[in-house]
Amino acid sequence: MIGSAPANWATPKLSEICQVNPRGKPTLANDDKVTFVPMAAVSEYTGSIVSAEIREYSEVQKGFTPFMDGDVLFAKITPCMENGKAAIARNLVNQHGFGSTEFHVIRPKTTVLAEWIYSFIRTTEFRRAAAASFQGAVGQQRVPGSFLETFRIPLPPLSEQKRIVAILQEAEEIRRLREEAERKTAELIPAMFQSVFGDLFFGKSPYPYKLLSEIGDLDRGKSKHRPRDEPSLYGGPYPFLQTGDVAQSNGWITTYTQTYSKKGLEQSRLWPKGTLVITIAANIGATAIMTFDACFPDSVVGFTPFQGISTEYVRWWLLGYQKRLEAQASQGAQKNINLEILRAIKIPVPPVELQVKFQEAVNNLRGQMELFKKGVNSYSALSSSLSAHAFSGHLTAAWRESNLDLLAREAQERDAILSKGKIVLISSSVQAGEAHGTGKIEVTYPDLNWEQNRLLSSITALYTTTASYFTADKLASELDPPFHGHSKRIHSHLLVFAARGFIIPVSRRRTASETGPEFAACYRLAVTREQATKSGGKLQSDDIRLELMEQQLNIAREKV
Repeated sequence: MIGSAPANWATPKLSEICQVNPRGKPTLANDDKVTFVPMAAVSEYTGSIVSAEIREYSEVQKGFTPFMDGDVLFAKITPCMENGKAAIARNLVNQHGFGSTEFHVIRPKTTVLAEWIYSFIRTTEFRRAAAASFQGAVGQQRVPGSFLETFRIPLPPLSEQKRIVAILQEAEEIRRLREEAERKTAELIPAMFQSVFGDLFFGKSPYPYKLLSEIGDLDRGKSKHRPRDEPSLYGGPYPFLQTGDVAQSNGWITTYTQTYSKKGLEQSRLWPKGTLVITIAANIGATAIMTFDACFPDSVVGFTPFQGISTEYVRWWLLGYQKRLEAQASQGAQKNINLEILRAIKIPVPPVELQVKFQEAVNNLRGQMELFKKGVNSYSALSSSLSAHAFSGHLTAAWRESNLDLLAREAQERDAILSKGKIVLISSSVQAGEAHGTGKIEVTYPDLNWEQNRLLSSITALYTTTASYFTADKLASELDPPFHGHSKRIHSHLLVFAARGFIIPVSRRRTASETGPEFAACYRLAVTREQATKSGGKLQSDDIRLELMEQQLNIAREKV
């Protein structure tokens, strides 16, 4: 758990406030549509489900993991788990989804928000603990379900959960918008290139061609010492770049992860700031401009332009030429090209004034991108800081002090639910706070599946008196998804409820405003002995069925 929790926060096991990998599958027709979510459809950056598919139930009901609206998906396999893959399932077709078997499914109860669970399992601290529980062979290790079930998490009252989640979501949205602005700014440069120079890759260029070796110096990096991983070569003050640093730099190398010592520098070469680096092995033709002096190995080529040649122009032209360059790579154990192939590239050379115009425009945009990047970095740091403070209670300390009465009531209700261990699930169409505010504690029946338990709970909430009658069609029009519009599915469940004594089938005379037969088949809730006693003789209890109902209650209580 992160830090120490405030006095009115609980610290339950995750299995006490959620169902972990709930069993059971929905009652759907084979041709009913559902949402299918492969692992690749979950973004490790935003937690959203992207590029989900729509499939028929018959295609996915076997061999895939079922879940439903409001469930939290947690990637259990490395490296997906370590990269932060998790999502809240929302807007599923028919309220049901199926996905990769590498998902753990976490279904929140009324004491906790799905957003609270999602935010917590995305924290660095939680993922470190999850990684420590890995089981299986290296490279295919997984977080076991038992880890989730027994892990204790901080649990404030619902009002405080909502407040904290809102703050975290606002910070995340600001970070996302800044990243989006950075990406869109970068996309402007290719459009600017074509605007200034025209299309230089299809058809004849209006500018004269020259060899790349005629407009600048080209040479390979150096790393002469063998073995190359000799420890004495590293750890000094001289930045050392590799092909991955170039490929992942987004065009301008501003950071480095490795350095050379003085001994390392002696067997290499220090290239000046502003050098255009080009990879000739592994990532063929990746380019970037160095913003500091650095060394690099012979799998990277350095290009220093002659006077009158813009480095930015050459880099962006090479980006458009990259696929042709890759096609010339040799197909050995690792793709590579030699220096002579680069030197022989023919590149159109526009007038200096056009190159300068483009260079200045890129510099201006790059300045904006650096501001965006700083903003994204600061908000990423803020988000991490907010998470650390959120799950320790520091983030809402002042607000908590001013809402002590509200939180005390909610904490008391939460603790009552936790102490009794009863399973209370949130309907996908009802907010946690609204469901919690009813003060009702529903017991799930062990011989009903989760969909039947949910429907029975909804009926009990809607029809509180024995004078209220309902049919499958009426329920299909009144209930929210996953039952809305599915009268056949509801009807099959009603037959089960009637057989078990939870509801009583009756024949009711239609009213003046209704159409159809004089008498209509419908159902009402069963009358308990307690209700019959309180009615003062107006009601008779459904004794025959009541015994079975009470037996089921006792079984449920024993299980919890």
